[in-house]
Amino acid sequence: MQLHPDFAFSFHLLGLCKAEAKEWQAAYSAASRSTELAPDFSHGWHAKGYAALELSNCKEAKNCFKRAIELNNTISWFYYHSALAELRSAFGEGDAAAAEDHLLTVLMLNPDHVECRQLLMQVLESQRAGGDSVSLGTEIRERELRLEVHERLLAHFEHQNLQANGQAF
Repeated sequence: MQLHPDFAFSFHLLGLCKAEAKEWQAAYSAASRSTELAPDFSHGWHAKGYAALELSNCKEAKNCFKRAIELNNTISWFYYHSALAELRSAFGEGDAAAAEDHLLTVLMLNPDHVECRQLLMQVLESQRAGGDSVSLGTEIRERELRLEVHERLLAHFEHQNLQANGQAF
C-alpha cells in the first residue's frame, strides 16, 4: 500500500494495523505521525495513547488520552483507556480519583460498557479493602459494589448537569 506522506488518516490506519499485530513501537510511531499531521484528530491521539500504554509509558499515555478527550469528549473508549493509564500508574503519579471519574464518564456515555463496570467494581473493592476489614460474602459484596457504582454514577451525572448549567454546588 502506497501512503501519501501527508495523509494523517493513513498513518492512523497503519498504526491500528500494527497495534492489531501487537507491534507497539511501530503502532506508536504511526500514531505519532498521524498526530503531527493532524493535531486535532482525536482518534490519532487515542491510538498514540493506547500504544504508549502498551509500551508501559503511562505518563505519555495519560497526556495523549487527555488530548483526545479535549478534542472529543463523547467517545467512551477515550475515558476508559485514560482510566486504565491512571490505574496502571497509580503507584507512581497516577490518580485513582481521576480514574474513577473517567470510568463513571464511560458509564454515562455507554451504560452497557461491561469492561468498565467490572473495572470500576475492582477499583471500588480495592478502595474498600484498604479501609474495611469486614469480610463479606462474594454475592453480598458484588451487590453492594453494584449499588455503590450506581450511586456514584448518579452523583457524577448530577455533578455534570450542575456544571453544564453553571450552578455552584
